[in-house]
Amino acid sequence: MKRRRIRIIDVLLLSVLTACTIDAATKMDDDSSLAARQAFQAGDTLMKQGGAKNEALAARYYKRAADMGSHWGQYKYGTMLLDGKGVAQNVPAAAEAFAKAAEENNGWAQYQLGVLYMDGNGVPKDTARGAALLAKAADQNIGWAQYRVGEMYATGTDVPQDLVKARAYLEKAAAQDISYAQFALANLIIDKEPQRAKTLLQEAAAAGNQLAVKRLAQLTS
Repeated sequence: MKRRRIRIIDVLLLSVLTACTIDAATKMDDDSSLAARQAFQAGDTLMKQGGAKNEALAARYYKRAADMGSHWGQYKYGTMLLDGKGVAQNVPAAAEAFAKAAEENNGWAQYQLGVLYMDGNGVPKDTARGAALLAKAADQNIGWAQYRVGEMYATGTDVPQDLVKARAYLEKAAAQDISYAQFALANLIIDKEPQRAKTLLQEAAAAGNQLAVKRLAQLTS
């Protein structure tokens, strides 16, 4: 009787949560089942409400969506495992969740998994695989992936140095107001385009990037 009562409460909670307007709903258009969309959206609603209890419930709903094959559910459940929100932190399990979503071409999952492989965090370090995943994410307009790939090409770290490719990726990331990309791009072009570089540094500094603040101080001293 108690188990049935809990199940009824669970169903009612899901129906209430999915009745709300969810910004993330548009991300779920490519997920196959209505049940998966409802579970994912319920998780997003709970996360917006905040609090430890809501985070624990959100993790449960994201896992439900993930188990039904939702790549957005897999990605979000992976982030919960990675950060230890709503569930015990488990980086290897997060990597597994990201891997499933990445196989479905989820750009954010490709980015997160790529970073884990680059750092050897929760998975064996594999910079070639990590770089390939980051490149896939960058091609899907994930700004942070564009920044990471741009930095790799700029410095020649884990890939052959290519300043043309570096600039192309960093320009895309900087256009998404990623201050680290603005800082990196400014350093890349400062000799040939000092005024543009200064503008980029000012934008990054205004966003709170302390590296940009220090670089601007050096230029004006």
